[in-house]
Amino acid sequence: MPEIVNIPQSVTSDVMNRIEFPKENASHMDSILKQTKELQKTVDKVANSEDKKKKTRRKWYQKD
Repeated sequence: MPEIVNIPQSVTSDVMNRIEFPKENASHMDSILKQTKELQKTVDKVANSEDKKKKTRRKWYQKD
């Protein structure tokens, strides 16, 4: 996973041109994106089911 690095304004472009950053493989990044989307779907399903349970409980209490 790429790291985010904050570079101060005082760093010159000559120094930056000498640094060789690793290149990410596009297929690797695509697979990470797919995994992230699948995880997000799972989290959303759990959150939605818990919301439904809370609403059902509220209705049940209101009937009494």
